[in-house]
Amino acid sequence: MATNVDNWMKLDRNLLLRIDRFKGSSQSAFVACDFDGTLSPIVEVPENAYLDEQVFEVFVACCKGFSKLAVVSGRRCNFLFEKIFPKYNQLNSPPPIELFGLYGLEHQILGDKKSPEDTYPLISKDELLAMEALIDQVALEAFNFAELENLIGVVEKKRYMLTLHWRRQLQAKESIEAFAQKVASTYNLELHYGKANVELRPPGLPSKANVVQWLAQDLDGGCYIGDDMGDIAAFSELRTIKNSKTKPDFQALTVAIRSDETPSQLMDEADIVLDGPAELIEFFKLIGQVNQ
Repeated sequence: MATNVDNWMKLDRNLLLRIDRFKGSSQSAFVACDFDGTLSPIVEVPENAYLDEQVFEVFVACCKGFSKLAVVSGRRCNFLFEKIFPKYNQLNSPPPIELFGLYGLEHQILGDKKSPEDTYPLISKDELLAMEALIDQVALEAFNFAELENLIGVVEKKRYMLTLHWRRQLQAKESIEAFAQKVASTYNLELHYGKANVELRPPGLPSKANVVQWLAQDLDGGCYIGDDMGDIAAFSELRTIKNSKTKPDFQALTVAIRSDETPSQLMDEADIVLDGPAELIEFFKLIGQVNQ
C-alpha cells in the first residue's frame, strides 16, 4: 500500500525500515526520476516545460552519494539536455547524471565530456530510419486532422513516435482518441496513454522498464520516482528485480508524485505517494541523510 510522506512515522514502520535499508545501499544503488510532473511542472504546451531548479538542486545535492543518478523521459534526449544542463552546469562539482530520452531509446551522460548521445543497442539504424519515416507519414495525417478539426497544439512529433494532446482542448478528447485508434490500426502502431494524451509508437521500442534493467545491473538497490502511466513499467520492473532469485537482497523503492491527473493505478502500485515538489524535496533529504 502506498504511504503518504506526512504519515510515515505514524503508519508504517516497515516502510521506514525499507527506506533505511535502501539508504544503506546508497553506494550500490540508483535514484531515477521522470521529468514531466516530477522534475518539471506539468504545463499546457509541452514545448514550454521547464526544470524546477529547486527540486533538481536538492535531488543532486542529497543523492550525489548514490552510485547512479538518472532522468528518464518520453522526451528527446536533446530536449532534456537543453532544459537540465544550464542548471547542472551552475552546480558545484555535480555527479554524472544519465539522461534517458524517449523511454530509453536515447542516452547521454551529463558530466562526462566523452559521452556522446547514443541509442538503444537492440534497434539497428535501419530500423530507426524506417520508424522515423513511418512517423513522418503519421504526423502528416495528424496535422491534417488537427487542421480539419480546428485544433491547436494537439500534435507533438518526437522523431520515432508521436503524441496527441487534449489538455488545452478537453472537448476534443473523444475525436482525438478515435483518430489515434484509427491510425494505430492502419499503421500497426502501439497506443500508450498518458496525462491528457495518447502516444503512437512503432512496436519494439524500449520502455522505462528497460532503463531500470540497465541501471540495476551490478547494483544492489534502486529508487524510481514518477507520475504517469509510463512509469508503471519502471515500478513493475523494480519489483521483479527485488523478487528475483538472482538479487534476493535488492533494495527497491517506488515513489509516485500525486496531482489531479496522476493515474490511480500508479499510486496504487507505489510504495510512497508524495504531494508535489515540497514533499519530493523532503524525500530527497530523507534518503540523502546518509550522504550528508
